Amino acid sequence: MKENIATLAVWDAFRNPSECPLCSLLEKAEEKYVEFYLVNIMQPEARIAIEKTGYCKHHIRLLYQRRDLLPLAIQLNDILTIRIKEREKMFRNLIISAEDAGENNKKKGFIFFNKQEMQKESTCLICDALDKDRDINRRITIELWKKHDDFKELFKSSRGFCMKHEVDLIKTAKKRLSGKLFKDFTSVMDDIQKKEYKRIKEELEYFIDQYDYQNANRPWKTSRDAVPRVIRKIMGNAIVPEIKPKGPGE
Repeated sequence: MKENIATLAVWDAFRNPSECPLCSLLEKAEEKYVEFYLVNIMQPEARIAIEKTGYCKHHIRLLYQRRDLLPLAIQLNDILTIRIKEREKMFRNLIISAEDAGENNKKKGFIFFNKQEMQKESTCLICDALDKDRDINRRITIELWKKHDDFKELFKSSRGFCMKHEVDLIKTAKKRLSGKLFKDFTSVMDDIQKKEYKRIKEELEYFIDQYDYQNANRPWKTSRDAVPRVIRKIMGNAIVPEIKPKGPGE
């Protein structure tokens, strides 16, 4: 298959050990999009997209944490201007329907009000971009598995995937692989995931045992960062701050 930028990125993600290569791809993409919408705020296309869609709570937090407050303030001002206009329209319709004697019109007015509010809360420019990337990365992974033996070996030697991407990959493979190829893929996936869940569970249990006073002088081995890695294994590309664990007596 054609070695475009997205395909090369998938190869690189599988070459670098992590609890989920697809999560690693999304984390890098997320950083790229956060940086893009702070740096390119004055581009008309970006301004229009920001005004129309806005951000979810998670990505507003990431934008704010960059401490580049002027471009964020400009974006927030645009979003606030649009939201105030939308609010005025919603309340105007709500008041008109409330004044109407018919009970059906009152219900319709509130349904419209509630629908508009839900739509605002469920849109995010960066989430939309990541959803597209997520779909592309899954499709590329399956196509590489199908066409490249080298990638298949790389896949088998990985640390597996988070729980969400495990399911997503199986669903994508079902659509893009047939017969024996799909059977082989699911079998390999099952073997990898069982092995890697066992590994990371043992690391977590070792971490827990470190807090027994009898193990005060025992080395941490690979368990020191077991908690954030388990969170990522369960939750996907969750942002987990690095925290140095304390042993007994520390």
